[in-house]
Amino acid sequence: METDAANAEGIPVPTENIENAVIDSQEPEQGETSEVIETPEGDQEAAELSDEETVEKREEEKQKKRNSYQARISQLARQKNEANSKVQELQQQNAYLQSQYQQPQDVPTQYPRLENYDYDEGRHQQAVLEYTSQLNQQNVQQVMSQQQAAQIHQLNATKHQIASATFVERSNDFSVDYPDFQQKVGSPNFHQSDFVAGEIVDMDNGPAVAYYLSNNPSIANAINRKGDMDALKDLTKISTALSINSRKRSANTTNAPTPSKTVSPRGKVSKSPDKMTPDEYRKHRGYTK
Repeated sequence: METDAANAEGIPVPTENIENAVIDSQEPEQGETSEVIETPEGDQEAAELSDEETVEKREEEKQKKRNSYQARISQLARQKNEANSKVQELQQQNAYLQSQYQQPQDVPTQYPRLENYDYDEGRHQQAVLEYTSQLNQQNVQQVMSQQQAAQIHQLNATKHQIASATFVERSNDFSVDYPDFQQKVGSPNFHQSDFVAGEIVDMDNGPAVAYYLSNNPSIANAINRKGDMDALKDLTKISTALSINSRKRSANTTNAPTPSKTVSPRGKVSKSPDKMTPDEYRKHRGYTK
């Protein structure tokens, strides 16, 4: 899938499966009956059952792993949504406080002095009260804003941890079908800029994008050299293409009819009449017993 187009205009998006190659199963050609080795029917049936049970057991184990990873991913998604809601709530509260505690124009910005009010103690005392009240409001606003800023910072740190943990679980889920994921993505030859790595972690199909780039180092290097906005555009194109391909494969797998069981020859295979001896041909035709 790696092409030289990565060094030309734009970044090519994946148009096929993200793995390097698909090894098709080899099936025996029909119509060729060279030499057939006789196998006892009981042993052959037992072998077939054993193979089927092994495949079913392996698929069951894979599905159990997927279910476990998906449950953890769902749990982390709920935690992230809760953190996002809390951040939004704190930001709204902070904006409300700032709108409520705007300083009136007629309130003094410095401590009132008696001589500034022609030594009128009544007016001076009123100015002192207004100044003190405004100062207290500003202090309260400042303290609450600092507290909210600290909470928002902590929540953003928590969201980052959740995103990292989610990527790990998604990677584990992805590795069920692509066992070489960790080896390829963790290879010292696979490089990602800090921006690219951060964006991949936040993507729903981040492991698939990382796996694709690990299989296409020239594309990965070209994206690393770009500015943040251009790199984000390329990553989004790749992520979208991979998602579309994944949905197509899932639809084909779901709608495909169940493959019929391969019928294997059992017991003895009769010779072709033109290869039989005279005695065998007479027995075949029923002339003799």
